[in-house]
Amino acid sequence: MLFLTSGLNVICGDRFRASTTFQAPCRARYCFDCLKDLVPTCVGDESLFPLRCCQQFLPVSRVLDLVPSGLRTRFEAKSREFSTLANDRLYCSNSTCSRYLGSAQNFTSRGNHPASCFHCYRLTCALCKEPFHPDENCAENTALVQLKAIAAEQHRQTCPRCDRIIEFHHGCYHITCSCRMEFCYLCAVPWTNWGCP
Repeated sequence: MLFLTSGLNVICGDRFRASTTFQAPCRARYCFDCLKDLVPTCVGDESLFPLRCCQQFLPVSRVLDLVPSGLRTRFEAKSREFSTLANDRLYCSNSTCSRYLGSAQNFTSRGNHPASCFHCYRLTCALCKEPFHPDENCAENTALVQLKAIAAEQHRQTCPRCDRIIEFHHGCYHITCSCRMEFCYLCAVPWTNWGCP
């Protein structure tokens, strides 16, 4: 039997057969048990999504082939959620449910503002993300517009991806938001397209 030598980058440090390992693009090696631990960690903490090692993305299809089907299903559901911009995510407004319903834009683009939860059967307004309120204006949207106006008056910037309000204290104008969007604090243009005067 072939065993990995100590010279290889082995994640858990244990010795194991080469046939029971997964090699990441960065050449790090995972035993299958460590790989099975990595997936639920990623599912439970959005800052660890997508699956990666040494800042390089892991080939998801190969990883998911090595984990149990229930974990694969959970990962695929969370991938859909985490791949949606944070500000665009729609969750069930029933606080005891709070299931992810999808992208709010998918509901509003079809002119369909109520989103039905298939778990608790409650309706959520896709515009304001509160319980559905037919024939009433969305108070939440009005408050958000007012908040952004106040932030702009106080020279605060809004993240172009997730709409979080960012306050600048000192340093470089290259901002990295918690949603991982990189942009210029002065003009809010994505950093890759930066050409701020």
